[in-house]
Amino acid sequence: MNKTVFLTGGAGRIGKYVLRKLLDRGCRVKVLVHKTAPEGIASDHLEIIQGDILDRDTFANAVQGCHFVCHLAAVFDLGSEVETDSENVYLFDHLIRGTYNVLEAARQAGTVDLFAYASSDAVFSAIYKQHDKPITEEIELTPRSGRFYAMAKATMENMCVNYYKTYGLPY
Repeated sequence: MNKTVFLTGGAGRIGKYVLRKLLDRGCRVKVLVHKTAPEGIASDHLEIIQGDILDRDTFANAVQGCHFVCHLAAVFDLGSEVETDSENVYLFDHLIRGTYNVLEAARQAGTVDLFAYASSDAVFSAIYKQHDKPITEEIELTPRSGRFYAMAKATMENMCVNYYKTYGLPY
């Protein structure tokens, strides 16, 4: 496979796995890293882009010429319900604004054949309620009240749908 992939979150738990698989399949991968590069992964087909999803200027040029964008970068809240404005602003910026920046870079590149976004079972309140059937894309998004992370992930899914409907960006 001679395709080029732009990957966010490539140094994260899931991102490192995806990065290895992409390289194993012969993809050229441009991985956006915020603080640290993925450990233990080296390849002639790997390009590390130091940047931040909040600053589109640090990575927009790297998306040019990419066939696929795989957006895995995220922050999350594991504790109790987020109750402070500063926590919500942090989550908003890194989840929603960051996803907007990656979507915009992909749209403006004009070469992206597929935008893959990693959501979360939090959009279905899966940890809090039992589902009788497997969760599919047809199930209504029902993020739990008070969970800003879940609400943001549901919003990001809708952003991807709307970028497809508005701009034809396949996801």
